[in-house]
Amino acid sequence: MTSSLAGKRCVITGGSRGIGLAIAQLFARQGAACTLAARDAGALDRAVAGLTPTPSQTTPHGAVAMDVANPDSWEILVARVKDENTDILVNAAGVAQNSFLFRTSLADTRQIVNTNLMGTILGCQALIPKMMKQKGGK
Repeated sequence: MTSSLAGKRCVITGGSRGIGLAIAQLFARQGAACTLAARDAGALDRAVAGLTPTPSQTTPHGAVAMDVANPDSWEILVARVKDENTDILVNAAGVAQNSFLFRTSLADTRQIVNTNLMGTILGCQALIPKMMKQKGGK
């Protein structure tokens, strides 16, 4: 049986660890080429090195060190993937505080909102127009 992900190109934020990395590993095993995005360049390099190689090395896995809450970072990512289709965007980057909301500082709350909410919105704004031009994407 052929995977519906074979030959697809995916952008996965939060791809250096946790849920984002698990999704990247699953997609890569099913034949997708993944571009991982996260803040830690070293962790990204290790994550990409651990992915199942793509069947066609014309679309190898890649990595972009970035902060999803920074619009300039999204411009860098879009420039990196501009010559290839983007079939799937997975917004898995996120931060959390291990405390009750009433004990969470305003600065920590802003970081959570900027990463978890604004990072997702910025990712959609950056890549969905490209995906619509391709007449595809998920």
